Amino acid sequence: MFEGKIIQMVGDRMFNEEELLKIVKRHALCGAIIISLPFFEFELIIYAIVLWHMYHSLNKYAHVSFGCGTLFLGVIVNFAVMGIVDLMLTMIPVLGWLISGGIAYVQFYLSGRIYISTLKSLK
Repeated sequence: MFEGKIIQMVGDRMFNEEELLKIVKRHALCGAIIISLPFFEFELIIYAIVLWHMYHSLNKYAHVSFGCGTLFLGVIVNFAVMGIVDLMLTMIPVLGWLISGGIAYVQFYLSGRIYISTLKSLK
């Protein structure tokens, strides 16, 4: 209990954006690989799980409580956009899968960067 309070007080000075970016990049790579595989909509479920896990990992690292409302909205928006893009590009063998993976990586990265800036404004 006291450890959490000490971490929160000292956490402002120990907020390492580089470590948060490593978390984002690692999850973005996983998301891109998952979306690149042609599993016809099954990959979107795994994609959403990886995206939710990225937000959870960022919160855990920054010692911020997990606000489900905002994160749920972020996951739904990312899931909807990626679902449409993946549906269109899955029909194009290999090239469409690679483009879909690239878009997934960019989407993860941008979502993570925006969320990191949100976390920084909370601190």
